[in-house]
Amino acid sequence: PALLIRLLRRHALALVAGGRLRVVREALGWLAAHSCDDDAWLAGLGVFVHLEAGDGPATQALLDRVDGLWPADPSADLVALRERVRIRLAVADGTVDAGVLDAVVAAVDGGQQADPDEPALAIMSQLERATLLTIAARTDDALRIAGTALDRARALGHGLLVAQAYTVLAYTAATVGDYRRMTEMAERADHDAGPS
Repeated sequence: PALLIRLLRRHALALVAGGRLRVVREALGWLAAHSCDDDAWLAGLGVFVHLEAGDGPATQALLDRVDGLWPADPSADLVALRERVRIRLAVADGTVDAGVLDAVVAAVDGGQQADPDEPALAIMSQLERATLLTIAARTDDALRIAGTALDRARALGHGLLVAQAYTVLAYTAATVGDYRRMTEMAERADHDAGPS
């Protein structure tokens, strides 16, 4: 179990970013079957994989488990992972708090966007920021940030994140009535999504 945990800590986010959700889910399932999943980071990864796989309704109970395992001094990557899940859930549910939008806009205006060190988490953070900026009607900023995330995801070979970047770009185009661009971006997202 210790080797698998080390491998997951080192490679799981890149696997998720590349669309290899099933591999990560199976590894987490094996750890759970062997009672080796009492770690907040592993539990957070499990929540994230469920969310990425489109299993949003199950994530709240799993997120409660993460909170129950939360360490006194969490790592920056664990905090970033939990934040990714919370924002993705809020966007999916349509419950994004106005304060969150204001904070994102203020951070962009002040040039104070801080991304996690882990490359996949940083790209995910950029895509969430672009989505939130689109909601806040800051489409130019959203397009710039999503474009940067797309380039970085493409350079790292993170196919799922490439598809998600195209999805954010399609959403942003739709909000300004550019339906031709929306369709083009959505088709690219579908093309790059690949199997999970």
